[in-house]
Amino acid sequence: MCVSNHCAFILKVLDKDWGRKPFRSLDVWQKDNRFIVFVREKWSNYKIQGHGLFIRKEKLKKLKVVIKVWNREVFRNANQKGEEIEMKNQMLYERDDLEVLDEDGRVERKVLLAIK
Repeated sequence: MCVSNHCAFILKVLDKDWGRKPFRSLDVWQKDNRFIVFVREKWSNYKIQGHGLFIRKEKLKKLKVVIKVWNREVFRNANQKGEEIEMKNQMLYERDDLEVLDEDGRVERKVLLAIK
């Protein structure tokens, strides 16, 4: 069996402020059949007057608020679980970098990367 010793890495630019993110979507939402039904229902119920782009912008603003509530009710801190996985992965990465990570740790790291 051939196992690669290569590892993916993330490059972050910490000093660049790109401003507020207008909207984000979690992968877990896309995999849940209730999400698309929820979004379609909310989107079609919003009655906003104005031109096309203005209407879309206002609907997205309203949708963002209700999706936050929906996320808390349905997934109960999916973001927190993702952050915990990221922290554990970072710890394993640092141990691997210091050459003190055993084979079980490397396997665990690959599993954590697959979950992300």
